[in-house]
Amino acid sequence: MLPPQQGAMWLEPCASQANLPPMITYEIAPPLRHLTVKNRMGSRQHYYHFLLGVLLPLADYLARTGEATLPMMVRSCGPLDAILYELQLPRLMISDTESHQNLGDSLSPEVARKVGIAGFDIGLNIKAYDGEPIIAGARWVAERLAAAIATHREQLMQTWPATPRILIIDRGPPDPFYANSARSSRPTRGVGAQRRRVANHAEMAAAVKQRYPGAVNILLENRPLAAQIALFQLADVVVAQHGAALTNMVWMRRGTSVIELAGGMPANEPFFTALTPHLGLRHLVFPQEGAFGPVDGVALAAAIGKMVGGMQVAG
Repeated sequence: MLPPQQGAMWLEPCASQANLPPMITYEIAPPLRHLTVKNRMGSRQHYYHFLLGVLLPLADYLARTGEATLPMMVRSCGPLDAILYELQLPRLMISDTESHQNLGDSLSPEVARKVGIAGFDIGLNIKAYDGEPIIAGARWVAERLAAAIATHREQLMQTWPATPRILIIDRGPPDPFYANSARSSRPTRGVGAQRRRVANHAEMAAAVKQRYPGAVNILLENRPLAAQIALFQLADVVVAQHGAALTNMVWMRRGTSVIELAGGMPANEPFFTALTPHLGLRHLVFPQEGAFGPVDGVALAAAIGKMVGGMQVAG
């Protein structure tokens, strides 16, 4: 549990309102919530730590408290703020890090309630997930965006009719934000195709497509969250290189499959192998030599065949 700030309340994930610490109540006044959502490691400006370290903990908190209509202030997540705004929280305020800290230090209890929310991402000393609040947070987000997701699903059903649906994730160029050291908290590590990529991605995807007409190759960059959720909800198998895009497995149906291409996969860091059991997903790590090496597309298609055997595909 993170150390509490003076006058602040820190909430660890809990399964239900009945399990909330008895000293915490959720009366309406004071209305302003100064929320410190603390990812456990990495940068909140990068998708894995944003989704599991900020968005889903915030969603779980709002699901448990019913405070989505109250004025609330959170710290900026760079370009990923667009996803926070996509939730259409009517009185959401996003501030830069310094302003958020200064306001947290200066706001009196009569004006704002300061609440700390622990992230769900893996940390330096935390190598396991608590699946229940992750699922609860994902459910709240999906319900919040239900109308937009339904629109995207309807469009996808027209253009992606063949089953099983194989979703192959390509890597695109990163947002220019991450190249600016004055704005990005961790610009030197790179994101997207700068950090790792399949050298023969087009050939690999074509080999899978030849065997499975329902295979599609897409980029996730610049897609709204609702569109990404629709894609992963409909997918029977997701194929992606180790990286933040795989965090979207939280939107997948139980019993579906994830194939993680191993290029650039750090040793002893169970980012996704530890997450899939909580979500009821089948998971396979498929070989790739190095972060920018090739992948055997024919062998990959054969591996997909073993995973889809007997699977109940999306209608």
